[in-house]
Amino acid sequence: MGEEKYPKEVQERVDLLDRIYKEVPFEASKVWNIVHLYPKGIAYPDGYYHARFFDLWVFNTKTHEKAVVKQRDGLSLDEDVAIKTIQIFADGSTIVEFREPVTIFPTQSVIVSKAGGE
Repeated sequence: MGEEKYPKEVQERVDLLDRIYKEVPFEASKVWNIVHLYPKGIAYPDGYYHARFFDLWVFNTKTHEKAVVKQRDGLSLDEDVAIKTIQIFADGSTIVEFREPVTIFPTQSVIVSKAGGE
């Protein structure tokens, strides 16, 4: 499958977001408020057999930092985590914005918890 071309307005938005956020190494102690899941290949036989792996980009809109957690196959939210918005993007990726800052604990899946103290 060839790479899809986006309309000019879509590509400009993608490029803008890429310039705004500075990539930093992932640290579980940091807080984030947006996660962006980019689908990859099927997880079988190394993950959940019915799932696809994804790379998880995490964003902090206050510090304009982003980091990546690669090759995960699930996302679990603690019961006190509230979602503000979910969008499916033109490239098939999914973005989730949380109402309050969260922490991310990556295992084979990813656990999202409400951040304390911010």
